[in-house]
Amino acid sequence: MFEKFSDIDDLQYFARKLLEKVFSKKINFLFTFNSVNNQQDIQFLQSQPSKLMVKYQSVVERILARYIEQDKLPLQKRKELLQIIIQQTPKRLLKLWKKAGEDGYVITYLAQAVKTVCNNLIDLHLLQCQHPQLVVNYRPLIERKVQYFVNEGFIQRGDDGDVFQMVQKKLLEKLKNGQLQQYEGTDGSLFATYFHAVIHNQIKDICKSLYRTQKRQTKEEIQPNHAQTSPLFEAIVHDFSFEEQLKMFTFLIRQYIGKEKIKLEVCFKTNYRLLLKESDVCPLTLPQNLFEKMLSLFSLQYLQWSSKQLWESLVEFINHFEAKNNTASNLRKWFTRKRNHFIVKILLIVIHQKNTQIPADWIGREKEMLQQVTANRDLVKLLDEWMGELVYRHYEE
Repeated sequence: MFEKFSDIDDLQYFARKLLEKVFSKKINFLFTFNSVNNQQDIQFLQSQPSKLMVKYQSVVERILARYIEQDKLPLQKRKELLQIIIQQTPKRLLKLWKKAGEDGYVITYLAQAVKTVCNNLIDLHLLQCQHPQLVVNYRPLIERKVQYFVNEGFIQRGDDGDVFQMVQKKLLEKLKNGQLQQYEGTDGSLFATYFHAVIHNQIKDICKSLYRTQKRQTKEEIQPNHAQTSPLFEAIVHDFSFEEQLKMFTFLIRQYIGKEKIKLEVCFKTNYRLLLKESDVCPLTLPQNLFEKMLSLFSLQYLQWSSKQLWESLVEFINHFEAKNNTASNLRKWFTRKRNHFIVKILLIVIHQKNTQIPADWIGREKEMLQQVTANRDLVKLLDEWMGELVYRHYEE
């Protein structure tokens, strides 16, 4: 993962900068990064996570202190919060490390894991208090989701501001009425994951209401009830839970290895407008100037980009990574083919599990279904929206 660093000093400097961003001040200690130390961290993470947390408790305490200083978490509950963070961080840390291909230094993912747990604690505190700040904190996510619906033709340009206000109002009403208390988190899932689904469904409900009220429909818009009239989409939605669909997506992602996997994951994240973090860009092993440029471009500002602008910007970094000179159009077409194959393979898995019989001509069935899916533009839009949900859940949970 850290091939772009020439020696251990560069790696130490990079890790130090990561932690400084969390603390917003210089760190007065230095970790000794070497293979022996990292192997010990890996062993602790896999078999004795409590020892790992003891080893890096000072890091956890510093991050928690910063949240308390910013009045995001209560000082009087510091000890209780510290215990919760130490208890929940190993699971998040292990997940981050595995998503990186079990490659790299465990400590570089620790701050991100602790921050994730702290943010979840903030969400739960605001949820319990029914504080409107909870919805305010998710404004960037709401804006991103509304913009996605605009880009895909579900919302007309110019209506996005009104839709955003309506979504925010509905979410505040749900919070006040206690409807968001349905989140339990007993399975270890984050509130952010649950709230993402709530936001997404709320936008869809508002879109349907707008279409019914305005009684208009163009070629770029799909019928609100189209999912109910599509046997393929209905098979996914009604026969299998979203968690089962997510497992299928995760399984397919893991079939890819090396550069193709890195390229595919970056394309999935950017196509569905996930905000890129340093851990997302590092696998591309870009030189420092391109590394910083990509992080700068694929932040909040790119949520407003058109599809054309997105692929024209992304191709520069993918070409450098692959040492090729592809066009933006070729990159987009490559990803579209991969996405469609993901959709078809999951559909075939659904049908196979439902019929309990593997078709004799599996490849032929796959080609036939691929033609059926790609020939229906409205169905492609629905399935693309559904795929976006899977991508967000896979990478953001």
